[in-house]
Amino acid sequence: MEEDAGKSTHKGEYSLVDLNRQGTPLIEIVSEPDIRSPKEAYAYLEKLRSIIQYTGVSDV
Repeated sequence: MEEDAGKSTHKGEYSLVDLNRQGTPLIEIVSEPDIRSPKEAYAYLEKLRSIIQYTGVSDV
């Protein structure tokens, strides 16, 4: 797990820094590209949500 560090945007002679999500925990989930229908996608996300809730990573 890591944290969002913010985002820098460079425009010509100045830069903008967006700290809107700074400090927000991020987690990357990698899966095989094997989802073939909306129904499969929904089932995958429901299972993933269940695992994330069970492990305490998120309560959403």
